[in-house]
Amino acid sequence: MNGFLRAAAAALCLLPASPAAASPSSGNLEPFARARTASARLTRNARFNALLDRAQKAEDRGAYAAAADLRRRALALLPDHYAPRVALAEDEVRLGRLDLARSDFALARKADPKMAEAYVEEGYADVNAGQPDAAERAFSALVAADPSNPQGYHHLAAFWSRRGDFAKAEGFMRKSIVLLEADPRAHVEDLLGDLQWLGAILESEGRWPDAEAVYRDGLSRAKTSPDFQATFIAALASRQSPQEARASLEKAAAVCRQTRGCGPTTIGPILVRLAGLYMDESKTARARAALSEAGNAYGALDDGNSLGLDENAEKYIALGRAYEKLGDETLAERWFLRVLALSRALSSSPQLRAARKALADLYAGSARRLDEGGDRAGAAAAYRKALALRPREYALWVALAADEVELGRLSEARTDFAAARRLDSRQAQAYVREGYADFHAGDQKDADKLFAAAIVADPSGFAGYHHMAAYLDMSGREAQAEPYIRKSLAILEADPKSNRQDLFHSLEWLAAILKDDGKLAQAATANEDGLKRSQGDATYQGIFSIQLAQVYEAQGKNAQAEAAYRRAIDACRAPRSCEARARAPAWVGLARLLASEGRKSAASAAAAEALSELSDSLGKSPEDVYGKVFVLSQAADAYREIGADADAERVLRSILACGSSPIIADAVESARKSLAALEQTRARRRRPSMRPTRPPIITSTSR
Repeated sequence: MNGFLRAAAAALCLLPASPAAASPSSGNLEPFARARTASARLTRNARFNALLDRAQKAEDRGAYAAAADLRRRALALLPDHYAPRVALAEDEVRLGRLDLARSDFALARKADPKMAEAYVEEGYADVNAGQPDAAERAFSALVAADPSNPQGYHHLAAFWSRRGDFAKAEGFMRKSIVLLEADPRAHVEDLLGDLQWLGAILESEGRWPDAEAVYRDGLSRAKTSPDFQATFIAALASRQSPQEARASLEKAAAVCRQTRGCGPTTIGPILVRLAGLYMDESKTARARAALSEAGNAYGALDDGNSLGLDENAEKYIALGRAYEKLGDETLAERWFLRVLALSRALSSSPQLRAARKALADLYAGSARRLDEGGDRAGAAAAYRKALALRPREYALWVALAADEVELGRLSEARTDFAAARRLDSRQAQAYVREGYADFHAGDQKDADKLFAAAIVADPSGFAGYHHMAAYLDMSGREAQAEPYIRKSLAILEADPKSNRQDLFHSLEWLAAILKDDGKLAQAATANEDGLKRSQGDATYQGIFSIQLAQVYEAQGKNAQAEAAYRRAIDACRAPRSCEARARAPAWVGLARLLASEGRKSAASAAAAEALSELSDSLGKSPEDVYGKVFVLSQAADAYREIGADADAERVLRSILACGSSPIIADAVESARKSLAALEQTRARRRRPSMRPTRPPIITSTSR
C-alpha cells in the first residue's frame, strides 16, 4: 500500500475551530503522504520525458500556465499515464480552471480507478472552491472504488468534521484506524495522524476525557516520531491552565528543535499558540521571537499545490492575527496578503473570506488609530484600503467621508456619503455627517435637506430628530429646534432598550436649546431633571451642573453659578471617572465667572486647571478639537478679563495651532481677530466674538 501521509494535508483544516476543541492545525500537517511522480521518467519515450521535465521546472518557478501546456503536450503523446494527468489537473486548479481540472481528474481515474490521488486532489480542489457536495462525491467515490483503502474514510471524516457532523466524522475516522491497524504494511505516521484527528473530533463533541485518552495513546505510540510527539503534547495542552499549557508548548517546541524532526506545519502552530501565552504574560520579546520562528517555518511551505492550501491559509491568518495582537501591523498585513495571493486556487474558501475580513479589520483599526492621532490623510488612505476589501461596509464609508470633510475635500466626501446611503438608506448617520459638513461650509440650504432626509430615512429612530435640533440651534433657530429635541427624547424614553447616554445627551441639548431661546427657568428645570436622572454617571453630573451654572449666570445669580461650577468639578474628582468634556469646561467656566468679579488670582488658577485638563485628556477627533477650542476661547476670555494679556495671547495662538477643521473655523477666525486686537493695543479689552456655549456635536454611529 502506498504511504498516504501527504494526501490529507488539506484535511486538517476541515475541523471547525471551537473554544472547546483542540485546533487541528496544531497537529501534524502531512497525514497520508504521497510520492510526487509527475515528472518521473515513466517511459523510454524521450520526447515525453523531456516535456515533463520542462513542465516540472516551469512549475517550480511558479509558471503554472506553461507547466500545464507542457504536460498537455506530453499527454498527447501518451494519454494514459496517471501521474502526469493528476499533475496537469493540479495545474488547472492553481490557475482557477476547475472545469478543465475535473476532466483531467476523470481521465486519471479512468487510467487507474483504485489510485487514491485523483479522488483526493479533486475533493480538496472542490473544498477550496466552496463546493462541498462535489467534494463529498469525490471522497465517497474513493471508498466505492477501493473499500479496503483507509484514505477514503479518512477524508470523509475530515469532510464531515468541517460540516459539523462530528458523529459521522468519528465513524469514518474509526473505520480508517481499524483498516490501518489491520494492515502490517501501514505507515505508523498515518495511524498517528488518524489518532490525532480522532482526538480533535472527540474534543469538538465535548468529550474531553475520551479525547485525552486518544491523545495519550497517540503519545505512547509516537516514541520514534518527534513530529507526533510534539503534536500530542500540544494537543494535551488545550485543557491545561495557562502556566501548564505554556510549559507543555515549550516542551513540544523543544522536541521539534532538538530533533529537527517536525514539519513546518507542526512547529508553526505550536509557536503561534506559545506566542499568545507569552503576550498574555507581557513577555513581548519572547512572543516576537516565537512568531518570527513560526514565520520562518511557514516560509518553507509550498503554496503551489491545492492539497493542503486551505489549511496553510488558516495558519497564515492565525499568524497574522498574532502579529496584529502584538501591534506589528506590517507583518500582520504580510501574512493576510499571502492568503489573498492564493485567491484563484482557494476561490470561495472560507479562509479566503476570513483573510479579506482580517486584512480589512487591520486597515480599519489602523485608520481609527490614525484618526485618534489627528492624521486624517493617513486615516483616509487606510479606510480606502479597507473598503477595497469590504466595499459594502456602511460605517467605513461614513468614517472615510468624515475624514474627507476634515481634509477640506467636500466633493470627495459627498461621493463617499452617497456610497454609504446606497448601502443602507435607512441609517441616519450618513445624512447627519454630511449635513454638518454643509453647515460648516456655509451651505444651509443643502444642510436643511440632509437633516430632513435623516428623519425620513429613520422616522422611528431618535438620531435624525436629535441632530436636526442641534443643527437648528447652531444656526440660530432655537424655537424651531425645540420640537425636534423633544421628539428625540420621547422616542428614547419610550424605548426600554435605549442607551442611557443617548437619553442624557438629548436632555443636555434640550437644556442648551431652552437657554439659547431665553427660556431660562425651563432650562434650569431641564438641567435639574438631568442631574436627577444621571445619578451615578460622573460625566453627566458634571455636564448638567455646568449648564445649570451657565443658566444661573444668565440670570445674574453668580453665587449659585459658582456653586454649580464647583459641584461639576467635585463630580469629576477621583476616584470617579469623568470625560474631559465635563472636567475642562467646569474649570474654564469657573475661571470666566471669577474673572468677571475681579477675582484675578482665583480666576488665573482656575484657567490654568482648565488648560491642564486639555493637555491631559482631549484627543484629536473632530468633537475633541471642538471641545478643546471651546475651553481655549473661554480661557483666553478669562485671561483678558483680568488683564493677563500675555496669557491670553498664548492661549489664542494655541487655538490657531488646532488646525483648519471646518467645525472650528469660526473659532479660529475669532482668535485671529482677537490676536490682531491685542497686537494693536495691549490696554484695550475686547472679548472674543465666538464664545461657544452649546454642547459638543457627538456624531458617533450610536448617536
